[in-house]
Amino acid sequence: MKKILKIVGVIILLIILVALIHTLRNFIIVQKLNKNFAKYESSSNYNIKIHSVQEETTVDVDHYKKDNRQVTILKRYYKDEENKMSAYNNGDKIDIFWETNNYKTAQLDANAMIEIGLYNGLEADNSWQTLLSCICAKIRSTTYNEKECYYIDNFFSPKTMSGTDTNKLYIEKETGLCIKLIVDNQTSQKEYNFENVDDTVFEEPDIAQYTLQENK
Repeated sequence: MKKILKIVGVIILLIILVALIHTLRNFIIVQKLNKNFAKYESSSNYNIKIHSVQEETTVDVDHYKKDNRQVTILKRYYKDEENKMSAYNNGDKIDIFWETNNYKTAQLDANAMIEIGLYNGLEADNSWQTLLSCICAKIRSTTYNEKECYYIDNFFSPKTMSGTDTNKLYIEKETGLCIKLIVDNQTSQKEYNFENVDDTVFEEPDIAQYTLQENK
């Protein structure tokens, strides 16, 4: 009986040791990715392109930010339907333009704006929270779009969109930027461009082509 208990004890210690090594490895990787990402997190001049597919619906988002100005252009495709929304924020007011197959409308001085910020999917409130998220996380090296990445599954971040399943992330090793995100049956691919936003993207469409919509 003592021999059996000793064997069981050794097995338990080995399991604990493997779990500690697994968690520590994940924690080191995540901390390094967050450190690389921090170089871009506070950028005020960037462009993000997001291509999302969910069943029969495709959404393309093109977001530009330069200092206090922002533009978000969202195109949604579903079967033969195409909808477009363009939101312009010049720092003082927000103008939104909608286009469908049948009409064009605009809302001037709106009180809402789609915020497309820089997130890598590994954000946490503190290191302790990050460590806890690393316990069950699965992290492995992979290549995506010819970029060296980490594929991260089962990592719980309180600051990232989530569905009924955990997020699956492809994060570029060099930059810490998330370049692919899978949430349930929705897949999103992301492209980034920094310090290269041209002022012409903030020019609004000709309002004469749109029907004005009153603010609620």
